Amino acid sequence: ADRVTAVGFYAGTLAIDECDPVEPVSLLHIHGDADQNIPIDGGRGTQGISGVDFPSPRAGFERFATAESCPAGTVTTEGDLTTDVREPCDGGTTVEFVTIAGATHGWPGSTARRIPGSGPVYDGMDATAVIVEFVLTHPRTG
Repeated sequence: ADRVTAVGFYAGTLAIDECDPVEPVSLLHIHGDADQNIPIDGGRGTQGISGVDFPSPRAGFERFATAESCPAGTVTTEGDLTTDVREPCDGGTTVEFVTIAGATHGWPGSTARRIPGSGPVYDGMDATAVIVEFVLTHPRTG
């Protein structure tokens, strides 16, 4: 956190008990609500990464937002995307959770279908472009 100012990822979860960043970091988490590898509400996946009991990605987002001292969020829905934005957090950071209705574990907008069991790819968003834009527009201000 002393060198990284922002991170973004798709279809992950916070799998550590403590979340106490040394420096504030902006975070963008994008997750499909039809992900059967890492279910959005947590639990065991039934495809690809089956048999692992994952913590809830939503709960991980909440823990990170609490660690960053974020205020209550603003939730908006546009089409398939529901975005929960928390700002300003410590150091002027932003923490966002984007839920894609109907999206599976496949990387949104990708043309490569290399991960067996990841499900069909959601074509209504280019997750790579969204994450790059987020990281580039969220430098540390505090």
